[in-house]
Amino acid sequence: MCVGKQGFLLLCLFFTLIYSAVCSTSSFSSPATHLPPSLPPPSHSALSRALAYRFLAVAHWEKSDHGTAIGLLLQAQTLLKPRADGVSSGLPSTDDLRFLSKYKPQVEILRKEVNGMLTSWKQDNSMIYFAAIVDAMSLPPLPAGANMVQLTKYDYVSSLPPILFSEPAEA
Repeated sequence: MCVGKQGFLLLCLFFTLIYSAVCSTSSFSSPATHLPPSLPPPSHSALSRALAYRFLAVAHWEKSDHGTAIGLLLQAQTLLKPRADGVSSGLPSTDDLRFLSKYKPQVEILRKEVNGMLTSWKQDNSMIYFAAIVDAMSLPPLPAGANMVQLTKYDYVSSLPPILFSEPAEA
């Protein structure tokens, strides 16, 4: 899959969010001072889910599952809309939160890209594919995250001869 400049910026934002979430929840203190010390969970999870819905929508579109792809992109658009109040879904204002204010240009690029894709996909669907758009309740769930670190068991074998760090002296 070819990723343009905007797609690359979105991937960088996505991985920055993942890295900052790991650093904020871990027990060690991160030497990276450019990351915010604590992330507001609602905005962090909404932005992460919106990115996940966007990439999942592209995957469904490429598999010719156009109705599901449009439904997933509609979910991403809903999560990216500016929140009117503290209760509704969407992102809080980028000016209110220190975390989102740092990523305001990337969030705006993501909003424009999702809106543009949605307009194009709806037009293609209404003229070519005629697939029923899947509503939010019938959408497939987001895949669970993968645990990248796995425990490796080490078996000590005592029957092996010791490893010498220098050559034995010849007699």
